[in-house]
Amino acid sequence: MKVLVGSLVVLFSVLLQFGKLRAPQNSVVTGVAGFLSGILSTSTSMSGPPVLILLAGQGLPKDQFRKTLACFFLVLGLVSALFLIAGGVMTVGRARYGLISIPVVFLAALVGDKIAARVPQRPFRVLALATLFLAGMYSIVSGLT
Repeated sequence: MKVLVGSLVVLFSVLLQFGKLRAPQNSVVTGVAGFLSGILSTSTSMSGPPVLILLAGQGLPKDQFRKTLACFFLVLGLVSALFLIAGGVMTVGRARYGLISIPVVFLAALVGDKIAARVPQRPFRVLALATLFLAGMYSIVSGLT
């Protein structure tokens, strides 16, 4: 499964980089990306690529891209936490690690905002697609080993 998903992520990242793939902005396509993210979250721990592919395929401006992605990961994290709690996987002891990291996450977000303000649109897109490509490659390698 990881090899297949990784291969598709690599393919889509290359197609997006060369302008050969566009994604329409509608609720059906967004719903499909969200559905695939949910499946991949539990099967491969790679929930981000479908949403990254969607946002990059829509050609969103970097600030809208970043804000949408941040909102997606916030909701995904909350939903995942609820499932982990309901399944008895997340205990109070494990939850403490997440709670301890919250101040550091806020600090990192502030630093990230400062950095993002200085990165022009084109390099941002290249970096986002390179990250997507590397995630796909990692999935392939980890699926083969």
